[in-house]
Formats: sequence, C-alpha cells, structure tokens
Amino acid sequence: MSLRISGNSHIYEPNYSEQLNCEKKDAKSEEKIVGSTDKVDSEIRQLKNKKAQLEQQLNTVSEDAEKAAEIEKKIAEVESELRRKDNDTYRKQHMETIDCYV
Repeated sequence: MSLRISGNSHIYEPNYSEQLNCEKKDAKSEEKIVGSTDKVDSEIRQLKNKKAQLEQQLNTVSEDAEKAAEIEKKIAEVESELRRKDNDTYRKQHMETIDCYV
C-alpha cells in the first residue's frame, strides 16, 4: 500500500480490490483510488484553532487556578484528539473516494 500526497488530494494505492469495490481486469493490473481528505484536513485545522484559542484563554486566566485547570484539561483533550486524527492512517480511513480505476 502507498499513499501519495499532493496538495489536498491523496492517491491511495491498495493491493486488494475486495474492500474497495474496484474490480481488477486481470491479476497484473494495479488499481488506484483517488481520494480527497479535505474534510479531515478541515477537521484537524479546526482542532488546532481550538487548541490555540484555549491556550490564549489559559494565558489570560493564569491568576484563577480553578479556571486554568479546567482549560488545561480541555487542551489535553484536544491534543489527544489531534494525536488520534492528525496522521496518514486516519486520513486514509476517512478520505472521500473521488475516483476508482484499474
């Protein structure tokens, strides 16, 4: 398997056809799936923006320990979600298939 990344479009080239509903014409032909990860990229961008906003809030409420602890907890949750989503595996699993050809 390979994932070629070019801008916002990714080309995912699996070695199997059963799960992707792409039928091979013969055993030697390769299939290619062109997909878009725009939605995933947008989701990741939103999470990064949310993290930045929370960090700004944390800087402004540093005197209130209770609010600071609450914001730090939210930042940790956002960071955890970013670690889970900001990778090629997540992008492959959640990309929208644009074209499937053999």
